[in-house]
Amino acid sequence: MTEPNLELAQALHLHREWFDSLGKLGKRLELKDIDLTGIDLSNYILCQVVFTRVILDEAKLQHADFYAADVGYSSFVGADLKQAGLPKASITNSNLSGSDLSGVNGFRITFQGSDLRNANLTGADLRHSMLLGANLEYAILDNVRLDTASLTNARFINTRLSGATGAETVFGDRIFVIYEGTEIAIEGIDNIRQWLT
Repeated sequence: MTEPNLELAQALHLHREWFDSLGKLGKRLELKDIDLTGIDLSNYILCQVVFTRVILDEAKLQHADFYAADVGYSSFVGADLKQAGLPKASITNSNLSGSDLSGVNGFRITFQGSDLRNANLTGADLRHSMLLGANLEYAILDNVRLDTASLTNARFINTRLSGATGAETVFGDRIFVIYEGTEIAIEGIDNIRQWLT
């Protein structure tokens, strides 16, 4: 894993100062069009960062705190986000395929339009999350909390949902699943809740 270079380390320090002082000191971290493949940002405070088209493939982000982060069109392919704090984060139109999100706190997270194929979300807290149009093909959602999650147009193709809780409270108009070898749409909230349980 790669440690942050001097410039990024200084930017992370200024961001922490900005966050701790409620914006009075330091500077908010905003990254755009940068490749941070393989970087180790485990345990860093990344609350309210703004990342646009940032590549964090294979990054080590265990226990990182992304509270209310704004991440769009970015890539976390194969990233290790175990036990990361993602409450109120907005991770939209991003690629998280093959990433490890086990045990994350994703309370009120937005994964709208994101690719979560083959991601491991075992034990994740996804209460009140927005998974609109998220691709969860072959994802592992064992023991995940889905209370009042919004699921319209989410793809649950060959998704594992063993022990998931809160399915009886989810919202959505339609989800996509495999039934007898064919992809079908399940429409209507009662049908969606029944399929999930």
